[in-house]
Amino acid sequence: MPNLIAKPGDYKAGLRKAYDDRAEVYDIGNQDYTSRNLADISGQFVYDVKRAGRRRVLDLGCGPGHDALRFSSHGLEVLGVDLSEGMVRRARKKG
Repeated sequence: MPNLIAKPGDYKAGLRKAYDDRAEVYDIGNQDYTSRNLADISGQFVYDVKRAGRRRVLDLGCGPGHDALRFSSHGLEVLGVDLSEGMVRRARKKG
């Protein structure tokens, strides 16, 4: 039988705590991966946004801000949102 969660809030609180507790490790461990493997995709995204005459983007699940900072460095106005306050604190420290 699958594990079932009684209330959506139970899941959200557990997920938030897990990412809050691991924010620093997640940030450090994924920084190189993000830089190496997503540079082409994010570069194309920035190009497409600008070509469409836009400058503002929403980074849902921004985590520690790797993509938000990259987009911002290319002149985009970024709003980063994440369930984990720990991840958002990491992102704010960088930017």
